[in-house]
Amino acid sequence: MTDQLFVLEPKYHAFRLAGNSTSPLGTILVADVTGEGGVVAVVEAAVRATVEPWCPVVFLTHSSGLDRRSEAVIEQFDMAPTVITRTSANPLDPEKILLAVRQRPAPTPERLARYVTQRVVRPDLEDALCECFRRGMDEDDRPGMSRSTLSRRLLDFAPLKAHDWSFLARTLAVVLESDCRLGSSSRNHHIDPRTVRSHIDVYTGLDFRGVQERPGWEWVVEAALRHWDYVPAAATTIPIELQRVSGEV
Repeated sequence: MTDQLFVLEPKYHAFRLAGNSTSPLGTILVADVTGEGGVVAVVEAAVRATVEPWCPVVFLTHSSGLDRRSEAVIEQFDMAPTVITRTSANPLDPEKILLAVRQRPAPTPERLARYVTQRVVRPDLEDALCECFRRGMDEDDRPGMSRSTLSRRLLDFAPLKAHDWSFLARTLAVVLESDCRLGSSSRNHHIDPRTVRSHIDVYTGLDFRGVQERPGWEWVVEAALRHWDYVPAAATTIPIELQRVSGEV
């Protein structure tokens, strides 16, 4: 494995080289893509992100763009990394990484639906889940599936129902507001603060402040999928296939 792929885990005090242990929820993958080993770091980050999709990916570079080989890898793996300029004074600055992840655009209903369907291998439900997330994110300005149609499409996707997926999206919209207060943000999204607290506790086991301390949305969706047994809890080590790709075995 290259020495240019790092993980930044909660409580976000320091980086460590990415090893073969599974990253906890809230972890950020950080690849220094400068120099000759840059494209290798991109490949390793991309491969790791396929088995740890709950980790946002950040690339550090000397310029605002990436070379063509790196762009080709990103396109192949359907990645959406955050690219920030590396500073010579402190190339691995936790605060800069955290801020970059927090400042990403909020996920679209399509992106949320793709995350869920790829994790549970149910591409047939992408349209239905996208509709649920769209309603939860107040994007209800165009005709969509009827409630009965949604219920029928998700009938075999228990235990969560259509309104549960909508509530998940609305909860995310509340917690992703920058510098928000629970009361005012909940009112903005037409949801009771007590409901937000309840959902956060069920999905993540944390309180509102605890969730805000962990940037990103991917880990919240992953936590919900694990809580409701749509996916198993992650193993303690990454798959042996990933270790082979990374050169660890």
